[in-house]
Amino acid sequence: MDVLLVEDDSVYATLVERTLARQKHMQFNVTRVETLNAALSRLERERFDVVLVDLNLPDADGIESIQRITLARNRIPAIVLSNNADEDLAIKVIQEGAQDYLVKGPEGLLMLHRTIRYAIERKAAEFRLKQLASYDSLTNLANRQEMYFQMEKACAHADRHGEMVALFLFDLDKFKLVNDCHGHHAGDALLRAFARQLEASIRTGDTAARIGGDEFAVVLEGIPSVASAMAWSEKILERLSRPFSFEGQKFSLSASIGGAMYPAHGSDVETLMHSADLAMYKVKKAGRKGVALYDEQMDQTMMRRRELELSIRNSLDDGEFQPYYQPKISLDTFEVVGLELLCRWIRPSGDIVMPGEFIPIAQSARLMPQIGRLMRFAAAESMKLWKSQMSRDIAVFLNVDAQEIAIHNFGREIVADLKRSKVNGAQIRVEIPEAVLLEKSKTTMDNIATMRDYGIKIDVDGFGAGHASMYYLGQFSIDGLKLDDSLVSTLGSDHDGIVILRTIIGLAAELGLSVTAKGIETAYQLRTLADMGCHEGQGFLVGRPVPADDIVAWITGPAKRIKARLESRTGSYRILDDLSAVSSSIG
Repeated sequence: MDVLLVEDDSVYATLVERTLARQKHMQFNVTRVETLNAALSRLERERFDVVLVDLNLPDADGIESIQRITLARNRIPAIVLSNNADEDLAIKVIQEGAQDYLVKGPEGLLMLHRTIRYAIERKAAEFRLKQLASYDSLTNLANRQEMYFQMEKACAHADRHGEMVALFLFDLDKFKLVNDCHGHHAGDALLRAFARQLEASIRTGDTAARIGGDEFAVVLEGIPSVASAMAWSEKILERLSRPFSFEGQKFSLSASIGGAMYPAHGSDVETLMHSADLAMYKVKKAGRKGVALYDEQMDQTMMRRRELELSIRNSLDDGEFQPYYQPKISLDTFEVVGLELLCRWIRPSGDIVMPGEFIPIAQSARLMPQIGRLMRFAAAESMKLWKSQMSRDIAVFLNVDAQEIAIHNFGREIVADLKRSKVNGAQIRVEIPEAVLLEKSKTTMDNIATMRDYGIKIDVDGFGAGHASMYYLGQFSIDGLKLDDSLVSTLGSDHDGIVILRTIIGLAAELGLSVTAKGIETAYQLRTLADMGCHEGQGFLVGRPVPADDIVAWITGPAKRIKARLESRTGSYRILDDLSAVSSSIG
């Protein structure tokens, strides 16, 4: 056992060495120094099992000795040797981190070897408890509590030395997909691999922590400049992009990283966490996999988002969210085949807030399930109104958000709502986001199966936006594809776009899937899509979204005129360029 003896009294030091040398059941190797600075220097370079330290040294007097020893090497047990039998002093020494307090003399020497053994055992137990309380069991990184403590220490050190501290927050991109597709054991392996990458990228004295499920933090001390902090974050982002293997499969990591600097971006840990979190949110909003440093504009943006979120919550109760419907037509017969349910937020002033502005905020606030259910009940009422006025059923296409389809028993809920409203499943088509195909979660597949059992047809919305492939379609029981408008917009300007569309439509036909195109704005787009075999279409050329009360007037007026003109000019679609004004006249 290696012992560091810090004692300037050579006579007493010799007695200690002889006492330990006489022990038969344990061998002690004693290294003696006479000053506290010499002890700290040896502790930096060498490993010891225990430190015996005198309270009165040439360069330190009293309790300072134990304070500096425990601060330098807190994991090594320290035992104080003193000529003073003061009980209050002994208690204070223990409170400062010493494992025991021995009064110099024959009695103390007799107890020395036993005291050392107990001190080591207690320190080991103390460290294990600290590990449980302060470190993450999966990754062995510091936990949130320990990270806060280390951040506070780093900030205090920075104040004394005029330095900066950098705090970076990490959120693993699409981590949920790994758990859902490959199991939690693969997800755990990914988290451990990420933790090792973080540990390998920081210096001694910096802190890497796991502060949530797939959320991590790094505290960098003594940063000379903002540029050096950002250079570090860019470097770690590059390191994370290198794939690692698990059970024969390769995974690539990427993360959204937000940073904040002390003291420029906050004077306390909570403020710095808030600043770094805002920066990380900016990266996510921009498409993930990147780094951003906090700036004041982020707070203003977040304040506006919070105000809008509160306004959304209040408006849900005040009936300001109203259903609008956009017609879909058959590209073969030009008949109206259904109406897509859309949501519009109409303020008391009469201003209309478009979905592109409020839906991202509603999604982040997890309000989409509430909005979706509100719209479904409104659609049921609209369908009853239309049937009473036209004596016919009109199919309605419901947009289901990714948050909704991921809810356990959502399929049962939507079926129950339709039954309560006396709506037959055959009257409904549900459109799910393309991105859910990538997740392949059991909950999503169960919800789809439940809805199809009730007769509801399922379409994949926004297909071809770049996330999924035709391969994923075979994993789900679906009925149709809705082409992303970014693909439709390439017609007439991009030859590759035509090839991609023809390929998708052809493969869909092989799989027995219907194809709908959205965003049709020109006659050329409609003609080309029809020639390729696309079944249905919608867009401003055909009809703009209108309130429920205007649908019957549209179907019995402009829609009939469009159909008649198209049927009389089947060889030419030029007439459609003039019909956009007709179809938008009530929009």
